[in-house]
Amino acid sequence: MSKPSERVRAHPHKRRLPLIPPARFAAAALARSQSAHRAPAGLLAVDFSPLRAGVACCDAGLSVIFPVGCVEPPSADKVLAMAVKHGALGGIVVGWPLELDGSEGASCQRVLRFAKQLADKATVTLWDERFTSFRAKRERTTASRDAVAACHILNDFLLRFEAASSAASGKP
Repeated sequence: MSKPSERVRAHPHKRRLPLIPPARFAAAALARSQSAHRAPAGLLAVDFSPLRAGVACCDAGLSVIFPVGCVEPPSADKVLAMAVKHGALGGIVVGWPLELDGSEGASCQRVLRFAKQLADKATVTLWDERFTSFRAKRERTTASRDAVAACHILNDFLLRFEAASSAASGKP
């Protein structure tokens, strides 16, 4: 078990949050997915907005990502119930709505409150969600746009850390 000081990360506003840094979160998720001592667990991604939260999930092997649906109105308990239902107990990736210049806007505060509610009961990290809703708009699918945006958040997250882990291990 990690020390309490390792489970929180510093925020630019000097607040201590129960959120895991993305690199450590990804390494732990990968270890959980490959561990013979634990039941395999996938990940859940959330594209949060004040009206609804799009939810996507990936399998325990961290290889298949699929849209789950939307939670209207957004509720941490309903998102956690979806995580349990779909076996995504490895952690939750919440989209972090940064501005185009990389700064935090007003919507970041709403997402932060929601992420804190989730972090009370699950392992949570924030991930940059810029352009995910735009990409979801361009796709032809029967799934909700918010759930497809959550798929993009999870895909971006997994691609980033797959590349980092293969570079660290020396694989091409």
